[in-house]
Formats: sequence, C-alpha cells, structure tokens
Amino acid sequence: MMYNELLTLTDGKATYEQFTEIEAVYMSKEAMTKEQAARLWKRRYGEKIVKPLAEEMRRVKESMEYNNPCEGCGEIVPIGEGVHYKEEGYTLCWKCACGGN
Repeated sequence: MMYNELLTLTDGKATYEQFTEIEAVYMSKEAMTKEQAARLWKRRYGEKIVKPLAEEMRRVKESMEYNNPCEGCGEIVPIGEGVHYKEEGYTLCWKCACGGN
C-alpha cells in the first residue's frame, strides 16, 4: 500500500506516521485489502466523538434538577422557592401561585 492510496481512501486526513503503522499491519496480513486498511485507520485515527467534560455535565444536571420554569410566566424558579405541584408535575412562582398579587 502506498501513502497516496491511504490518503485517497481517508480523504487526505492520514498523517505519514499513521500510514507507517497501518502499513505495518497491512503488510503483516496477507488477506487484508486496502479498504480494510482504510477502515482500520478510521477506527484508530478517525474523528473521535467529543464527550462533554465532567464539570459541564455537572452544571447541566444541576440546572435541570434545581431550576424549573414557571408554568404561568415562564421564569426560572429555583426548587425550594415558588410552589411545586409534584403530582401534576409543574411549578408556579409565588406571583403566579397567588394570582398575581
């Protein structure tokens, strides 16, 4: 397998160092095709899914757990404030719960 062939199969994303590693595997396997080598490159070096950071996940989780939108006016109501109707599954701020007074 030539470096330019791997570049063609990976849309120009493979580096030469990556090519040398993939070529070593390719040369050691008699039945491996170039397409299989390209799939191997993609598994090893293709675009990785970026996972959210733990701190970011904590902030998102906290905002979901501790803040609820008021069903009346849409303002965010921290849990412990306003009136939360657990059975019905909604929250009203004190202003909306008291009828606007």
